[in-house]
Amino acid sequence: MKIVLDVTIVTRPDKVTGIERVALETVKSILMDKKFRIEEHTFFLLCSNKGYDMVLKEIQKLPDIPKVKLYKSTTENRIYTDQVWLPSKINSIKPDYVYYTTLGVPIFNRYPFAMIIHDAVAWALPNTISKGMKYYYKPIIEKAAHHKKLDKIMTVSNYSKSEIVRYLKINEEKIFVNYLGISETFFNDSNNETNYIPTLLKYNISGDYIIALGTLEPRKNIYGLIRSFGLLKRNYGYKGKLVIVGRKGWIDKLKVEDDLKDDILFTGYVDDEELPILLKCSSLFVFPSFYEGFGLPLIESMALGVPVVSSDRTSLLEIGEGACKFFNPEDHKEMAEVIHKVLVDETVLKDMADKGKKKASQFSWSRHAETLISVLFTKKQ
Repeated sequence: MKIVLDVTIVTRPDKVTGIERVALETVKSILMDKKFRIEEHTFFLLCSNKGYDMVLKEIQKLPDIPKVKLYKSTTENRIYTDQVWLPSKINSIKPDYVYYTTLGVPIFNRYPFAMIIHDAVAWALPNTISKGMKYYYKPIIEKAAHHKKLDKIMTVSNYSKSEIVRYLKINEEKIFVNYLGISETFFNDSNNETNYIPTLLKYNISGDYIIALGTLEPRKNIYGLIRSFGLLKRNYGYKGKLVIVGRKGWIDKLKVEDDLKDDILFTGYVDDEELPILLKCSSLFVFPSFYEGFGLPLIESMALGVPVVSSDRTSLLEIGEGACKFFNPEDHKEMAEVIHKVLVDETVLKDMADKGKKKASQFSWSRHAETLISVLFTKKQ
C-alpha cells in the first residue's frame, strides 16, 4: 500500500502542543509497529514548512526505518498548505489511503481518507474558541466529516465520540475510539533528583508547590484555579505555591489578586524534557478544565506517580476513573477543599500515586498504533 501520513499539524518545533505531540507519536508508532512494517508498504509523510526538520529528526531516531518519504510544504501559510499544497502533493502520490492529523482537512479529496477529531469543543462551547477555529477549522471539519471519501473518524475517548455524533450528526459506526499514549520521557525514573535542581532554578521554583498545565484559554479554567488557590491559602493555610505551565492562548492577562502574586508562577511553555521534572517535583497536579477530549496531562502526571485532582467534566471522569479525586470546576470552594484533603493526608497521597501509576500503564502509543492500523489499514490490504 501507498500510505500518506499527514503531519502538517506540527508547525512550531520549539513549542509542541498536545495535538502536535499526538500527531508525532502516532506516526512514529505506526512506523515502529513490527507486524505492520513487514508488509510491503511505502509511507509518505507530508510536513509543514516549519515542522519538517523536527519530523525528520524524530523519524531518524527510529530503528530500521521502513520505506518512508518526507515532503515539505513550500509555504508557511497554514491555509495554503492545507487547501492547495496538501491535495496537490497527495494527487501526485496517488495513494491507497490518507490519514490526516491536521484540523484543516483539504476540501478536495480524491482518495480514501481518515481523520482525527480530538473533541467537539467548537460546537459545545463556541464562546471559548479562537477566531481561527470559529471561521476556518470548524466549517472545514464539518465538511470533511461528511465527505464521500471519508472512511473513518478517529477520536480519543468515548465521551468525544458521543459529542461528535451529537453535534456533527454522524453515524456512530463511522467513528472509532482510540485512547492516547504516554511518551517515554514520562516513564523515565532513572534521573537522580539532584539533576532536577537546574530546571527548578531556571523557572524560579523552590519549596512545596502544586502544578497545573494547559494553554491559557477559557476552557482550561485557569482563572477558576487561581480563585480556588486563594481559598486554599486563606481558608486552609496552605504555604506552598501554584505553578501554571502553558503557553499564552488568547487570554492576554489573568487577574491575580495582590496577595497571591508572589505565590503564583507562570512558566510559559515548557518542553518535553523539562516538563516531567516540574511535574514530578510537585505535590499534586490539578486539572480544572471545563472541557477536554481526552486529557493527556492527566495520564502523564499519573505515570510519574504524581497524585491528580481533576475536574469532573467531559472525558476526565472516563480517563481518570479509579485513580483521581474529582471536583466541580465551577465550584471554587469545592476545588479548594478537595485539594486540601488530599494534600494533608499522606496515606491518600501515596494511594493515589500508586493507583495513578497502575492506571497510566493502560495507555501506550504502541497500543494506540495497533488499534489505528487494525481499523484503518489491515482490512484494506
